[in-house]
Amino acid sequence: MEIILENLGRRFNRDWIFKNINYTFSQPETYAILGIN
Repeated sequence: MEIILENLGRRFNRDWIFKNINYTFSQPETYAILGIN
């Protein structure tokens, strides 16, 4: 299985937290997304 992200972005109020993220997640790799809550 493959998950493809294209032009992903996230805003908090008027500020971009991240913008224009492109990435492909492929098997059999393991991924984690970490950050402050």
